[in-house]
Amino acid sequence: MYELVTGRPPFFNQNHKKLGSLITKGSLIFPDPVKHKIMMTENIKDFIRKLLDKDPSKRLGTNGPEEIMQHPWFDDLDFNKLIKKQIKAPYIPDI
Repeated sequence: MYELVTGRPPFFNQNHKKLGSLITKGSLIFPDPVKHKIMMTENIKDFIRKLLDKDPSKRLGTNGPEEIMQHPWFDDLDFNKLIKKQIKAPYIPDI
């Protein structure tokens, strides 16, 4: 989700050992909205933080997909309509 919003992975290093350390011990840093021109709501930041919680037992979704679906970031999404494919895509590229 972080990568979809920002275009970059949340943790990156060319060295695989250092990358592993960043994933397990590093801090999640969100891009500066002014410098990088990437606006992120507090809801999406909270959602991402909870998905990437270092403690797997506390990670969002550990107790089932409903936990994810009930996050405030999805408040405007009707999952029943989504499942029935009744929601029009907000962007359809020209082919």
